[in-house]
Amino acid sequence: MRIFVLALVAIFIASPALAADKRDCQIISNAINPTEAGATDDYVNLADGTFSATVADEDEFVVPTPVSVWGLWADVDVAPSANDTWAISVVDDGTATVVTCSITGTDTSCASDGFTAATVAGGSDLTVLIDSSTGTADPDAAAEIRFGFCVSR
Repeated sequence: MRIFVLALVAIFIASPALAADKRDCQIISNAINPTEAGATDDYVNLADGTFSATVADEDEFVVPTPVSVWGLWADVDVAPSANDTWAISVVDDGTATVVTCSITGTDTSCASDGFTAATVAGGSDLTVLIDSSTGTADPDAAAEIRFGFCVSR
């Protein structure tokens, strides 16, 4: 037991940013109900909850100072079909970050690993991309997809 506790202490000493992230999480979350044709990308505007297939239309959420983004999760009421995958990503200035997760087949939720973080510069525009291009359908029109992630300094 003593070795286990020492190993945990060593992890937090070696990764002070991770320990700070867990304390300082500001949750950004939203939900949408996509209703357009299947197999399209949806960029979600984190400021007003609208979405479109173009990131430039939805990048209104600006972080004023440098931050870390981590801990993405998503769930949906109706699972994709067997051959569909919905990949959810936090997008920084039009480029997908390493903070991603995927809902596939009969799954109804996903989460990033909670340790991988993206560093985002102050003044960056953040959106969330729901990419259903690997399948034939967006989340069912009757289903709401909910997502959230942590932002910390």
